Amino acid sequence: MSMRRAEVLSWLARGKSNLDIAEILCISPRTAHKHLERIFVKLGVDSRSSAASVALKAVAADRGDGEGGGGAEALVFPRDRSLDARAGRWDVRRNGVLMSEELSELSSRLVALETALAHQDRTVAELNDVIASQWRRIDALERQLARLREEFQTLGHRDAPEPPPPHY
Repeated sequence: MSMRRAEVLSWLARGKSNLDIAEILCISPRTAHKHLERIFVKLGVDSRSSAASVALKAVAADRGDGEGGGGAEALVFPRDRSLDARAGRWDVRRNGVLMSEELSELSSRLVALETALAHQDRTVAELNDVIASQWRRIDALERQLARLREEFQTLGHRDAPEPPPPHY
């Protein structure tokens, strides 16, 4: 991935819009958009949030191996470019790479959102099981009601009293 695309992806992962990225990198918004299109293809994603998620996961995985030698971190946090002061405060260093406080917060929020989504998925699955069970019970009760209705109708015809004679 070219250095410029890595910078665009880095700013995308920080939550910047195309216009913000264009201003920060001194390029046109159309150029920023084109870079993002190519990034989406290279990463195999179709949205900004997916690309940011892939970038953040790559950085987290890269940090997890303890090498700090580049890989995903170099992709998202290019080392040989100075960071623009308009982008925010830079005060966190990890493995020799500058990381914004804003990106740390976004990463934490992403983890929290993914955890909440997992809990919601589990709850939806549990509720789906309960609803399916209730529908099975309703079907059984409807069959039982239909059977009782038939029995009642047949009993009603057998035990019906004879009509009174016409002289009453």
